[in-house]
Amino acid sequence: FHNMYGPTECTVDATIGSITWFTSMFPRQNGRYYDLPLKLKIMSRLGLVDGQEIAVGIAISLPW
Repeated sequence: FHNMYGPTECTVDATIGSITWFTSMFPRQNGRYYDLPLKLKIMSRLGLVDGQEIAVGIAISLPW
């Protein structure tokens, strides 16, 4: 991916439950997988704890 934020960062709309927010996903070192950082504010609103498995909806807007 290449977007306005850099050559490897991928901007997305992420959804967990009823909460959707605009954020970025970052590649791991091998570039094959991306991590989605989850802010403490979002975790608190959803009642999540560190290490908990969750399902996340991801919408990627392509630049073309």
